[in-house]
Amino acid sequence: VNFVTLGDTQDRSDRGLSTTSERMTEIERVAGVLKYDEWDIALPGAEYHLRLDAMPGVDLIAALERGSRLSLEAVEPTVVLLPSPLSYNQDHRAVAEAALTALRPMATADREPVEVVAIFEEVADQWTPHPEVAPNLFVSLERHDVDAKLAAMRAYASQVRPHPHTRSLEALENMAVVRGAHSGLGFAEAYRCVRWLG
Repeated sequence: VNFVTLGDTQDRSDRGLSTTSERMTEIERVAGVLKYDEWDIALPGAEYHLRLDAMPGVDLIAALERGSRLSLEAVEPTVVLLPSPLSYNQDHRAVAEAALTALRPMATADREPVEVVAIFEEVADQWTPHPEVAPNLFVSLERHDVDAKLAAMRAYASQVRPHPHTRSLEALENMAVVRGAHSGLGFAEAYRCVRWLG
């Protein structure tokens, strides 16, 4: 998992400041809960965090393509999941746009195209002035998968909010229920598939 940036944030909560070290510890906990093989922070620090939209696009694209330990070039993934380019979060939008460029369809002698590119959703992605892009890929979840997602969110404690916030545990579970209903399942995750080479 390539976390593109990490830094201090002034959260709109009773807690106030969420520090880089606190969030790093939380990411380590999440990685343990979800059993990541590896993870990295491509661009850590205040000069990048919540400022990726001000960074030259070519630099952000280069960081994703080859500038970090878990870059596309280093990992050669078969599946890449991106945040929504319609997110209200400026860093999410910048990463989505840069990643779509980095994943452009071009096969070269040393690089095959990534087989699956999809945009994941967050409950908060509905807060946008843009028309909602309907998901076209649903992945079935079992109860234990939903429980693992909730455990991971609990581990990322500085980001959890009480219901009815979009980052509440209830909202996360309810999204899985709604996407399950949309696809005839008990629970599901929904994605916007950009590329599927089968």
